[in-house]
Amino acid sequence: MSTTGTDNCGSCTLTFNNVCDAPTPSCGQTTTGNWTCGGTCTRTGSECTSWVPYGYAYPGDPTYGFGFPDPDTKDMLGLVAKGNIIIGDYTSTAFRNQVLPLLSSGTASAVTQAYVVDQTDADLLGYGNTDASSCNGETPCFDGNYDQVDKQGLVPGEKMDHSERKFYESTLSDSDFKKLIDASDDLNNKNGSTAVIDAVLFTNHALAGWGNSDSLRIDGSMVSRDDAIRFRRRLNIYHDIRLLGSETAQQVVLPFTVKRPTLVTWREVPR
Repeated sequence: MSTTGTDNCGSCTLTFNNVCDAPTPSCGQTTTGNWTCGGTCTRTGSECTSWVPYGYAYPGDPTYGFGFPDPDTKDMLGLVAKGNIIIGDYTSTAFRNQVLPLLSSGTASAVTQAYVVDQTDADLLGYGNTDASSCNGETPCFDGNYDQVDKQGLVPGEKMDHSERKFYESTLSDSDFKKLIDASDDLNNKNGSTAVIDAVLFTNHALAGWGNSDSLRIDGSMVSRDDAIRFRRRLNIYHDIRLLGSETAQQVVLPFTVKRPTLVTWREVPR
């Protein structure tokens, strides 16, 4: 129904708004109500869908857990080193050819450079091995070359057999270290295998290594000053959700925040 009349500028029309008072329906639902002018009316919701938008999967969550158990009920392993974390057999030819050139500052393929270190790293680990001019006048300063003998002053670092030890090596003799290498481990098998490291990796200096497996997967996260991990085809890194605001995170002294990485530089490398 509409009526006509006159406003300040001339004629006008006023239309009555006939409204259905049925409740707002959920998806797939129909509700019933009455028109203002009388008579019944209905309202039907949109079609239901099982898809819901999400960002991260939250294991243990009834909606976004996707069947994964609550991680706070599981153990978490953290591998933390004041020096370096080395993956794989550092005595192998592949490690020497694929990884060491990246850890030798001053060479054409190196990814490292001189940087300022903590005083305890210099005092206890021998990393303050170069003058301040390499670090914009700051000390203690490490020259970034891990492929050299670890010296504290003039005293070279030693392995347990009294041979000299380089920064990336352990204190075990090479023969004792090789006894710990499991040839059947996926890390040493390239026949379509995926080597898995189920741990949070955190080190003050280099995180490096060579995996002979087809793929390498790190379930946790990795934090380091220098990164020299080499792999054959694929590297997957999964951040452990427990590092983000969970009960576990309150007990773990590690970086928690996940941010989208920023591209610094890129280059083509041979397969």
